[in-house]
Amino acid sequence: MTAILERRESESLWGRFCNWITSTENPSI
Repeated sequence: MTAILERRESESLWGRFCNWITSTENPSI
């Protein structure tokens, strides 16, 4: 159970990181 929660948190953090990269590369968006 704990592993699943940790995996979900890591995926959400990775998603936020990708969104931050795209936002910095494309400020117009």
